[in-house]
Amino acid sequence: MNDSEITLANVFHMVKGIKDELGEIKGNITAIKQNLNGLNKDVAMLKDDMKGVHKYIKMESNFQEVQNRNFISKIYLHNHPHHSIDIIHINKFFNSRNREITDFDGFLLIRMYPSNLPPPSSNLLSRIPDPSFVSSLKANQENHHKQHAYVIIESKHSLCKGKVDLKIRQMMEVREILHLNDEQHPSGGQAYRKMINQIETDTSLRTLYHPIHLIFSSDDISNELREYIIAIYEGLDEKKYDQLTTRLFYSDPYIQHVIAEILSNSTITAKYKSYFTTHQPISYIREAFRNASFAPHKTPYVSSYLQPFSTLKNTFHEMKGFVGISQFNTVYFPSLFQRTSLNQNTV
Repeated sequence: MNDSEITLANVFHMVKGIKDELGEIKGNITAIKQNLNGLNKDVAMLKDDMKGVHKYIKMESNFQEVQNRNFISKIYLHNHPHHSIDIIHINKFFNSRNREITDFDGFLLIRMYPSNLPPPSSNLLSRIPDPSFVSSLKANQENHHKQHAYVIIESKHSLCKGKVDLKIRQMMEVREILHLNDEQHPSGGQAYRKMINQIETDTSLRTLYHPIHLIFSSDDISNELREYIIAIYEGLDEKKYDQLTTRLFYSDPYIQHVIAEILSNSTITAKYKSYFTTHQPISYIREAFRNASFAPHKTPYVSSYLQPFSTLKNTFHEMKGFVGISQFNTVYFPSLFQRTSLNQNTV
């Protein structure tokens, strides 16, 4: 009897203890739910903050693009006050099959008027009392002025060799598309026709194919990359290309990180590792990356440094004299800007 009572009492206390523990667990679950709700609110707030950051970055980027375009327009007219500039209101280029070729941050048309004639928009024409003389002068301008040129502006917060190589290749495609439009007038897709119509509307040109000049506008251009772009402008051979690519490769902070990973990779032989520790020329680096053990390190970014001269030779030839730099309110583009800053009054 007593044993039975003790047993029942024990069971009662056990059940009560389990109930108490379940109550605690339930309380903990409720607290966890509350914490999760709090976390969800924090995540939602972070998402809102990120949207605000992205919006700010976009606004700042748009402001920088407008600022770069205005600066390049001003300094060009500072060099050539008798010329005029039109803004073309497109920021993407499509081929006739509606495939996007590239985007950019500024597209300008330069009208190169003879220095002894004011441009048609000049206020000087409005001061001439004889309308027939004004009409004759404008006709004279059209007869003697056949030179136009495009300036495409690429604004970047940071710039690397891969971005430069990609953009100059894309410029070759843009040039071919404009030339094809003048030669064959392809019907093309909707995006392509809309782009062509916008160029025609903004420029009133009958012929759209004209020289295309590319300006990289960024304050974050390393000395090595600046030298590379200038070399493209001046003309680049294989020896110079490999020398500059070697310098760019070893001066790139991201590449330094990749090299550290390569040196810690046990599957890579000491022979290949020595190429990196002794800063061997880029031809040795290309040889190393042809080895299978380098596959984990061969990212698209790294591959841009491994491009041999032969893959870019024709592009370099075509872009000679047609690529320049805008950095820290100065420009390097001798064929367009003899005065390199707005403060420079003499060449």
